[in-house]
Amino acid sequence: MNRLAIIVILGLLTGCAVSTPTGVQVVSANFKPITLSAVTTNTVVTELGEGTVILPAGVYQPDFQANEGVFYRAPARILIVVPILTSPNDKRKSDDLKAKSIVTGGLVLTKSAMPSDPTAMWYEPLSGGAGLPPRIYHLKNPVPIRALQ
Repeated sequence: MNRLAIIVILGLLTGCAVSTPTGVQVVSANFKPITLSAVTTNTVVTELGEGTVILPAGVYQPDFQANEGVFYRAPARILIVVPILTSPNDKRKSDDLKAKSIVTGGLVLTKSAMPSDPTAMWYEPLSGGAGLPPRIYHLKNPVPIRALQ
């Protein structure tokens, strides 16, 4: 699948399951890094169905804060796999009906989740979306993190 198709697909995911941060500001020094001890797979819910996100293990640094919570940047890129909008007559295998994107982003420790484990992740739109704000996906399951001192 070409890059333009993936950009279009990710662009379709900007409804209720995907949101953008509001009131973005520099993160307070009170927020410390968090760590994810192992590569973690989780489910994200999109308008086109459930997708998968693979989060890298390592230290996530606080990057910025917004009305939604504190945004932590992952130590490496994130893999997002989402369904593709198709017609009911499409005969391709289900694995062929998914868009895979490797993106920059991380975890969101939402105000409603604090101080428990994150229930959202964020990503920066691909290069075709330069200047667009980060997008937020809500995760189906909390991500097991540990705060660093």
